[in-house]
Amino acid sequence: MGTGGMLAALIILLGVTIQETESCFPEPGGKNLARKGSTSQSSRHAGYLWATASRAIDGEIDGDFHKSSCSHTQLQMSPWWMVDLKQSRRIGSIIVYGRKDCCQTRLIGAEVRVGNTLGHHNPVCGTFSKSSVYHAVEFCCNGKVGRYISVIIPERKESLSLCEVEVYGLKRERH
Repeated sequence: MGTGGMLAALIILLGVTIQETESCFPEPGGKNLARKGSTSQSSRHAGYLWATASRAIDGEIDGDFHKSSCSHTQLQMSPWWMVDLKQSRRIGSIIVYGRKDCCQTRLIGAEVRVGNTLGHHNPVCGTFSKSSVYHAVEFCCNGKVGRYISVIIPERKESLSLCEVEVYGLKRERH
């Protein structure tokens, strides 16, 4: 293939990539679908009675656990958190806000799942890697369909603390 053909192929490839990822990022003012959902988690930390699952959809993204705006499970095997969106949606992106005050590495290996099955065996939208453990991590779900969004730390004894979980549909679904 000549230089012109390679350039044309690259432009086409870039066009497809831009088009596919464009719908991932929430539009300014986009509707956070999780805010009207109902939440649950595998347990609640006994020392923090306010650290319920609903704290992760209260709209507060501060990241300071001691300001009473984060969920927190007990130390347990495979802890999980889940939001029920009440109806199946095509998911563009999920933004997870972890703690800023400590414990960021606890999320390494945690999976964000989207699907219509109650439980934690739905398809994986993304996994927290060592390089993605920051206060806010965005996962592009590329239109995965689901009613249930869950975060689970599989096969490890750990505590799960989430300060906010935002769920956005595909751009064409937001009106």
